[in-house]
Amino acid sequence: MSEFNSSNGDCLTGFALSAATVGVIGLFTSSGVGSLIGGAMSLIRFGECNKRAQADLADCR
Repeated sequence: MSEFNSSNGDCLTGFALSAATVGVIGLFTSSGVGSLIGGAMSLIRFGECNKRAQADLADCR
């Protein structure tokens, strides 16, 4: 379970960094479409990362 928590924490950290990057880029470019696409990609990557962590947890049980 601790390995899942670690993997899930890595997913959250990656998502936070991606979202912060999208926010900073959005401030400098004022491109709503680019920020929307970047935000969507951050969410998709987080979902895939979390899915892998949950699959690893299920394999351990």
